[in-house]
Amino acid sequence: MVRIMYLSPVAHRAGHDELFAEMARDYKLEGTEVHVTSLPDDVGSFSHIEFRSYE
Repeated sequence: MVRIMYLSPVAHRAGHDELFAEMARDYKLEGTEVHVTSLPDDVGSFSHIEFRSYE
């Protein structure tokens, strides 16, 4: 069994996780388990994630 976890590093917005979960459900291979989640607002509420990745 293949397991995939998509963790969005940005704060959760309404519908964000559901959008990615729907795409995974539509395109994943049979027997693949997919989990989609985001960091909580108090952890993932930063800006300029691309810039911060170089720190």
